[in-house]
Amino acid sequence: MAALMYTNIVLFLCLVFSFLTQFGIAAGRGGIAKLPADKQDEATARVERKNNAWNNQRGQMVCFLPLMYLISSHFGDLFGACLGLLFFIGSVWYITGYTAAFEKRAHGFTVYLLCMLIAILMLLYCWGLIFWQMFF
Repeated sequence: MAALMYTNIVLFLCLVFSFLTQFGIAAGRGGIAKLPADKQDEATARVERKNNAWNNQRGQMVCFLPLMYLISSHFGDLFGACLGLLFFIGSVWYITGYTAAFEKRAHGFTVYLLCMLIAILMLLYCWGLIFWQMFF
């Protein structure tokens, strides 16, 4: 059995989702040249929101995926995978909300921000215990 099997599955799911959302944005850009350059145009604004959402989600993923691996190595594969899956759900919710309307992004952002905060706090706690045992 592979080490961190569930974490690797969730990692793969997040990376495929990131690739597919970027692919969808790139495919949507094909029709943009036909649209007027007016920023008030709904189709142009929607593609810009998709692009912004994907860039924001990609930046969060770069921060979260190493945290997920550290959590999995300290607290177990299943826990890290569950936290990663919750992050994935928050990312999907964020991108669909952001694409629909700028104001609808808050719930998804909150979910994956909480995942990152939980991971950081748990790692600080774990490393604090290790430090405490080493020196005291």
